[in-house]
Amino acid sequence: MNRREMDLDKQIVAIQRSTRTILKFLAPAHNWLRMNFALYYKWSSKPLSHAIHWVVLFYFILSLPFMFADQFNIRNVDKTKAENPTVTYDFPRWEWVNPNPSANTLRGVHAYDSQNIWAVGMGGTILKYSGSEWIRHYPEDNANFNAVFTLNPVDSWAVGQDGAIFQYNGVIWYKQISGTSNQLNSVYASNYNNVWAVGNEGTFLHFDGDRWVPINIGTHRKD
Repeated sequence: MNRREMDLDKQIVAIQRSTRTILKFLAPAHNWLRMNFALYYKWSSKPLSHAIHWVVLFYFILSLPFMFADQFNIRNVDKTKAENPTVTYDFPRWEWVNPNPSANTLRGVHAYDSQNIWAVGMGGTILKYSGSEWIRHYPEDNANFNAVFTLNPVDSWAVGQDGAIFQYNGVIWYKQISGTSNQLNSVYASNYNNVWAVGNEGTFLHFDGDRWVPINIGTHRKD
């Protein structure tokens, strides 16, 4: 074999090598680029091109954890969830579901109809069910509530520890003066001018539409 034949044989081997790719499914795209772009064809024919493919693939694989690390960061997940409640996740995790978010103990519940249901509990927890979801309301302070009663969609009362009484006026929950520091355990209303609350140490209160007045019932049982 003369020198010319040896050079030609080397060129054939180089061309054959240049058609191969590290990943076989990339071969059609690789060869299409070789046939349509002269610069790519010349580069792929170089002896080092195959080695460069390996180096690029190696660094790409190393970079994958860093590319997805921020996406699966739990703090970013919680932030995304807060900004967009409809976001769902495909990987296992604990989430507050019903209601979201609250871990406080619930002590009382009352319904006016299927779209006006109230639930109250510890740490100032007041929740309203609108017929499709629970929505949290925030009173003036974090009283521990024991009971709630809803007279209609715009008038409700919640009672609890240290004589706490809050009224809902259709917009906000605001604190009323109960005149007692005893724990209140239950509340009931027949109309806006007749609301009763009972509690420890024989506490019996009546709301006449303007203020709460204690009523002496002659007992100190815990109601």
